[in-house]
Amino acid sequence: MRARWKWPLMLAAGAMLLNACSIAHPVSERQFGSAAHPEVTRVASEDSAQPGPGEPNVAGLWTGGSQADCGTFTHEPGRCFARQEISFTLIQREARLSGFYQCSYGNQFCLRMDERGKIRYATLTSDYIFMRVMMDDGMDCIFQAHLHGNKMSGGYDCLQGGGELEEGIWHTERAY
Repeated sequence: MRARWKWPLMLAAGAMLLNACSIAHPVSERQFGSAAHPEVTRVASEDSAQPGPGEPNVAGLWTGGSQADCGTFTHEPGRCFARQEISFTLIQREARLSGFYQCSYGNQFCLRMDERGKIRYATLTSDYIFMRVMMDDGMDCIFQAHLHGNKMSGGYDCLQGGGELEEGIWHTERAY
């Protein structure tokens, strides 16, 4: 193969791979704080509006657990398969979500000892939820899940300073 064709072909192959990855794992929800996605930080009152037609009602307490992945680039290798008990208190006003996150000891302490956070941004569709949780020390975790009635399960990524600290899976059930 001639050298002048080698780089364009490599770039085309890289672009195709990047496109395939973006289809398999969309990152558009990671555009936090953009003008198109205002942050939801207000706590709804007791007489808040009910979800609109086609929107699931996820308000309430959700409890469950999380487990850290153990991959090649694990930031803290000692946290491989670390499990925690987690809960979300979700407050819903139509399709807008806000609320709180809590973490407690499972088989290890919570990542960076962060036991609580506030949901700063969230989106909800008929079967999918995306939440950005800001922890007390500035770390934020992204929780994505599919809704299955009164259960949620999906993945999470915790980030700080532009880098990923931990990723894993999580699941919850509605307590009330």
